[in-house]
Amino acid sequence: DNFNMDKIVRASEGYSGLEIEQVIVSGLYTAFSKNLELNTEILLNEINSTKPLTITMKVKIDYLRYWARDKTVSAN
Repeated sequence: DNFNMDKIVRASEGYSGLEIEQVIVSGLYTAFSKNLELNTEILLNEINSTKPLTITMKVKIDYLRYWARDKTVSAN
């Protein structure tokens, strides 16, 4: 009940599971330092203060996907 999952999911689109885990860890540190309970606002602030690898490494990821297209078996 402390979290608006719809907002968090929309804000974290493109983030990996590990990146979301780090958002939560960072949010816990923030909440602790402010003597607050972890909540949606803290998590959204943490999400908005970082960029996922799908953005910061987009060119490299796109290249790897292109390279792998004909050289690997699809996971789908």
